[in-house]
Amino acid sequence: MKSIVIGSSGLIGRYLSTFLKHKEGHCIQVSRYKSSRNQLALDLALNENDWDELPYADVAIICAGITAISDCESNKSLASKVNFQNSLRLTEKLVSEGTFVLNLSSSLVFPNSNLLFSEDDQANPSSEYAIQKVNLENAVKNLFPQTAILRLTKVISNEFNLFNTWSDSLRSGKIIHPFQNKYFAPVSINKVVEAIYKILKEKACGIWHLSGGEKKSYADSAIKLSYWILEDSNLVVPVDSNEKSLQNGAIILGMKKTCHDLGIQVQEFDECMKSYFLN
Repeated sequence: MKSIVIGSSGLIGRYLSTFLKHKEGHCIQVSRYKSSRNQLALDLALNENDWDELPYADVAIICAGITAISDCESNKSLASKVNFQNSLRLTEKLVSEGTFVLNLSSSLVFPNSNLLFSEDDQANPSSEYAIQKVNLENAVKNLFPQTAILRLTKVISNEFNLFNTWSDSLRSGKIIHPFQNKYFAPVSINKVVEAIYKILKEKACGIWHLSGGEKKSYADSAIKLSYWILEDSNLVVPVDSNEKSLQNGAIILGMKKTCHDLGIQVQEFDECMKSYFLN
């Protein structure tokens, strides 16, 4: 399976490129700038004429994008060009060449709620970033139904700065103050990469979900880390966040269709945290 990873310098792109090289012996890496890791450049902020010509591949994963909510709000025009208009154009270009395309999306396309949103539920975005993702989803579904979309909750790797800072502080005997009223439903980067690989191998069209199975506070994760590192949680002193953002609540994605059709299972909190700690 010949693959192209667009956005190979980002977190998911880097892990995925390494995984595909190991599994398939080959992966074309494409990023904003040419480097020793990749020899092709494609900046979605530029016009199509400025993109490098891509070689044919059986499958392509579009990981590139502006993901910070604040960046999308402060420069809506640029973010829309990258996350929607040019991502759609790139999808069209790849599909026209016979490539199976997977676009990544986010649980943030749904509102902050205690509801469990399924793969077929109507999206209802509340941020500029989420609006751009929904615009891309809708266009891709209507124009290129032979492609795939994978929505993700919070992705955790051993590069997650918050966890690394907490771990360093705990090992140094310092008190940490995680938020007890800010929630997430994390999935490990390893789980994400395995799910993407499954979709690519089966060329599974449609919308798929990958989610943590539990709504947990950041304080819960800090306590878990503390027990692994120190075998107690005396240095963890939870506090409340004053942030009023709607994203303080975790959005959990329902995975009934994904589990049934692809055999990809929900990742439980302990499994995700263990993956971070061991890697």
